[in-house]
Amino acid sequence: MAGPENYKGVDFPNMMLYKSNVGHIPFMEDKDDLEKAILLYIKKHHF
Repeated sequence: MAGPENYKGVDFPNMMLYKSNVGHIPFMEDKDDLEKAILLYIKKHHF
C-alpha cells in the first residue's frame, strides 16, 4: 500500500487498479471489499 498518487509510477504486467474506500490497513478495515477485489483479479486473469 502506498499514497494515492503512487500508482502513476508503477506498471506491472498484470496490474489492476481497484478503488477502495479504506485507510492504512485495507485487509482489516473492509475484508469484504478486499475479497471482491481479489476475486475480480482472479476472474480477469483466468486463474
